[in-house]
Amino acid sequence: MPEVDGARLLRDLEDLARIGKQANGGLRRPGFGPEVAEAAARVAGWMREAGMTAGCDAWGNAIGLLPGAGGGAPVCVGSHLDTVPDGGRYDGAMGVLAGIAVARALGPGRLRRPLAVVGFADEEGNAFGVGCLASRIYVGEDVGPARARVRAALDARGDGGLPRVELPRPAAYLELHLEQGPVLDRDGDLVAAVDAIAGIDRADASFLGEANHAGTTPMDARRDALCGAAAWVLAVRDLAAGSGGRAVATVGTAVVHPGATNVIPGRVDLRLEVRAPEAGALAEVGAACEAAAHRVAAARGLAATVGGWHRTVPVALDRALVGDVRSALGDCGLGDRVLPSWAGHDAKVMAGAGVPAAMVFAATRGGRSHCPEESVADEAVAAAAAVLLRAVERADARLG
Repeated sequence: MPEVDGARLLRDLEDLARIGKQANGGLRRPGFGPEVAEAAARVAGWMREAGMTAGCDAWGNAIGLLPGAGGGAPVCVGSHLDTVPDGGRYDGAMGVLAGIAVARALGPGRLRRPLAVVGFADEEGNAFGVGCLASRIYVGEDVGPARARVRAALDARGDGGLPRVELPRPAAYLELHLEQGPVLDRDGDLVAAVDAIAGIDRADASFLGEANHAGTTPMDARRDALCGAAAWVLAVRDLAAGSGGRAVATVGTAVVHPGATNVIPGRVDLRLEVRAPEAGALAEVGAACEAAAHRVAAARGLAATVGGWHRTVPVALDRALVGDVRSALGDCGLGDRVLPSWAGHDAKVMAGAGVPAAMVFAATRGGRSHCPEESVADEAVAAAAAVLLRAVERADARLG
């Protein structure tokens, strides 16, 4: 039975982390930038060593194809090669390199179907303001003017001399990723299957009061918009906390007007985000937060507006493919842990485009990610890659 070379996988992670490394230990590989091109070239070399045909597609995504004993659409494994500013070495890269480790363990012709590995060129969305941009372009989503901006950036950058390789539409897509949360680490589990990816609803909110002199206006004569906004922020926290773990909610930005020490705030503009892996919870908590804004405003003699909602629906991952991952957990003696993902991933884009998709989570030390301190224990990296290998084999056998 083939096995993943965990030591080699760890060395590859260390090697790839040198590309874009900063003085503080974090990585900067902006989407579609030259560092991603360098990472794609390094990855393509490892793909070829594993017996794959490797290169980049027209959008700078690193692609490797391993022939199977038969034909048909490939089983695809992947994640992304870009990072947030000062990000960690595991986010995205671990999933791509684990896919190569699986290809290395299997070799050509062991699976019935071809195996594909993809390293998407922009998942974080910092380059052009659109998350999962590379996978969205791949599946044919309308990404507006970002598409032309990406094309111009790639034409200016060049392809680094890599051959053109296109990714056929997969029969299944599996993505290994660090959890980016504390649950597995807190509970002492190394790996979990992921059965859903949260939807994200965002809205603009404003509290309107009356600006006035901060020294001459008695406390009982004030209509302080910031006090109302602060009360609402706490209400949002309490509403999410009261959901029984079904949702999270955050007010992450607040702009105070006019923003002077000696002026009572007359207006505060805020941004609300609600996440939930189930549509009912997402709608319920979002509506409750909106109602709370009006309730808080009325109690304080203020006006409130909440609107401009931008909604992305939760996505349930493919039941059969999630079952393959859960069976693989059992094959590896790692229990049967199943979690939702509260962060977005390329797997959500693939699933939304009709590609059967599932994920494997590896425990994140302390739940820290998107920072230089991001860390996954060596044993969790190896265990997650072993689960990925078994899940690929099971999916291949089931799909025939």
